Amino acid sequence: MLFRVLRATSDGALLLSSDSAQPVDGRAKLFDGRKEVATVLETIGRVDRPLFVGRLAEAARKGYLRFEGMELETRDAPR
Repeated sequence: MLFRVLRATSDGALLLSSDSAQPVDGRAKLFDGRKEVATVLETIGRVDRPLFVGRLAEAARKGYLRFEGMELETRDAPR
């Protein structure tokens, strides 16, 4: 599943959209290549496609603005 970062804040909070209309059950780890950079915490809205709240990993928070517009994926995403 691919996620696009719509907004990132300095405390590591993320607003995410997805390529899928399915909500996320539980937490899903997000990766930039092979590096884990964030976690999806919950689904917060559904119209046509859901929106998600996430949190950047502690190591990724220093450059949080570079994540806006970036696509991140779960491990189960097809390559």
